[in-house]
Amino acid sequence: MIVEGIDDQGTIISIYDATRGATQGLHCECEAALIAKQGDELAWHFAHASNQSGACAAATKATALRFIRKVLEDAGAITLPEVDRAVRVQSIHSFVAEGYGDFPIHRVSGSPHPELAIVAKLKKKSSAQILERARAKNLSAMEIALHAFRNRSDAEIAEAIIDHAPRKWLHRVLNTQSHKLSFPRDIEKIRRGLGFA
Repeated sequence: MIVEGIDDQGTIISIYDATRGATQGLHCECEAALIAKQGDELAWHFAHASNQSGACAAATKATALRFIRKVLEDAGAITLPEVDRAVRVQSIHSFVAEGYGDFPIHRVSGSPHPELAIVAKLKKKSSAQILERARAKNLSAMEIALHAFRNRSDAEIAEAIIDHAPRKWLHRVLNTQSHKLSFPRDIEKIRRGLGFA
């Protein structure tokens, strides 16, 4: 479902801020013209003006990248996969790169890992290629399994990204300084900062 369109200035417009129909001249990530569908029976969404059926992969990928980045930016930290029964947190100082091949990937700088690739698995698909690339670059990479959260609210998905979703290391560079959390207090502080109870 397409929920964001782009205007002529490159501004992203939510379906909830759009005008019904095609009067705003919005287009999709794939460059197709969009029509805002804001009826009473179905969830509000955009559709391609060409009546192309089905989901648009370009729009889905772009929306996922933006949503995950916003969650990570707002939190400023993410729970790392457990190692030796210890819970640690990665601070996020800046975004180095992002992209979407098979999965949304955000490469961040912070601590304890100077660079960390965060791979969000939206589908049950192998991440073996990402593992090999992370090893080749000697880059720490973690995977967050989000496929079970696809039909949850944005707030629940955000909480899953930061802390609750299953996570594992794809590759972990071992020469980093680890910061132990005083769990659950530090995680609770992060969650409160995000507006979670």
